[in-house]
Amino acid sequence: MLIPSASPRFSAPRRPDRRTLGPVAGKISKALGKPFLPWQQQAADVALEVDPRTGRLVYDDVRVTVPRQSGKTTLLLPIILTRWQASTWLGGPQTMLYFAQNRIKARRKWENTFVRDLKGYKPIQGMYDVKLSTGDEHVRFDDDSIFGIDSTTENAVHGDSLDWAAQDEAFALADFRMDQAVIPTMATRPSAQFWVVSTAGKDDSVYLWNKVETGRIAVAQGSTGKICYIEYSAEQDLDPEDYGNEDVWYSCMPALGHTIPIDAVQSAFGKMERPEFARAYLNIWPDEVIDTKIPLGWWRACADPASSIAGQPVLAVDVSWDRSTACIVAAGRSATDPDRVALEVVDIRPGMGTRWVVPRLVQLLHTHQGRGVALDAFGPVTSLVRPLVEVGITPEVPGTSRMVGACGSLYDAARDQVIMVRSDDAHPKGDPVLEGALKVAATRQLGDSWAWRREASRGDISPLVAATVALWAHGELPERAYDLSETFG
Repeated sequence: MLIPSASPRFSAPRRPDRRTLGPVAGKISKALGKPFLPWQQQAADVALEVDPRTGRLVYDDVRVTVPRQSGKTTLLLPIILTRWQASTWLGGPQTMLYFAQNRIKARRKWENTFVRDLKGYKPIQGMYDVKLSTGDEHVRFDDDSIFGIDSTTENAVHGDSLDWAAQDEAFALADFRMDQAVIPTMATRPSAQFWVVSTAGKDDSVYLWNKVETGRIAVAQGSTGKICYIEYSAEQDLDPEDYGNEDVWYSCMPALGHTIPIDAVQSAFGKMERPEFARAYLNIWPDEVIDTKIPLGWWRACADPASSIAGQPVLAVDVSWDRSTACIVAAGRSATDPDRVALEVVDIRPGMGTRWVVPRLVQLLHTHQGRGVALDAFGPVTSLVRPLVEVGITPEVPGTSRMVGACGSLYDAARDQVIMVRSDDAHPKGDPVLEGALKVAATRQLGDSWAWRREASRGDISPLVAATVALWAHGELPERAYDLSETFG
């Protein structure tokens, strides 16, 4: 019987001009007695691509989200053994850690899956030792590479240098402590990778939701940078009546018919509540991830497929707290309703840093006869002020009181549908970049008013801050093109 093959709904593309260590991992998985499923081989091929210019792995941030029982955990051991076998090329003995919801569950999975499978791998018997002492569980290979576990806390791996880490079941994390603990330890290691693997989360799975939202954006815009994002799921807006449709199952469950028999899914569908079945087997998130300062109903009512900017736009830019992502938002009179303001995400490049921003702003101002550039006075984006001035652009910078007023203005504009946000057939509720930022945004109280608060937010809110500043600047700057004579001579 020919088994229908699921395709990823989102995936960083496989670049055939790059060699990959994926086939090595595939051979190891076969030798372990658990040959890769087609989706696992595809994921390994992409995630382990080598940059032909540097000779290092392309991606340092790998995110994989698939339905339950698809084999996301069994994908990891061949990756680990590939790194051990290639340790000389990767910069020496590898230090690798596995995390789960907590240390107890990490120990159980590490011992009952990884160590068990390792002991059955005959070709390397005698080439490693296993230590099971509580608090110091690890496998030490003959070249001093180490594969162990640690707790999911802020103090995890403190002081160590890591070459590879995996956060399994990431839906269980409610904050960003793992990024804060793990990412700095990889700064000096060549070809380091941090894998985040999980099935869809619940309404408090803010860490994973941010990884999903920014990963989808990176894939959709073709600007994956250092992020390798892979997602197998059914459409978020799928009619619940279709949750039991076998064609839907085959379209999004890459292990169905391989390691998961269809009668097992049929049985689960008959026993589970529909939302929980959708999360576990279709990898569908709950309708709303989190309450938002600006109600989602108001925000989505501003979505309009006819939204576009007439005349000269203003441009606002903001940068994520970790400086990995920057976003440019434009604001201007709506082309279809002059009494409304159109907001549009012009450019966002997750994982690409900020070097691209100033040249892009210059290009946009010149091409669209923009009225000027604005940015928040107190965020990480302030580092761009000097580079902008050096190319002849003096940005508009609202002070604290004006920023507070700008936040209130965005709130009022959404409530009264004074703003328009572009929608299309793929995103009928509006721009997913802006909505994703709204869903994770926190606020700080300032007297009787409030403002966005980056450090307490559960993800990157740079698109939302940029939209807030853009709306403010639209009301401040006159409708005339910015003078770029000094820049362009």
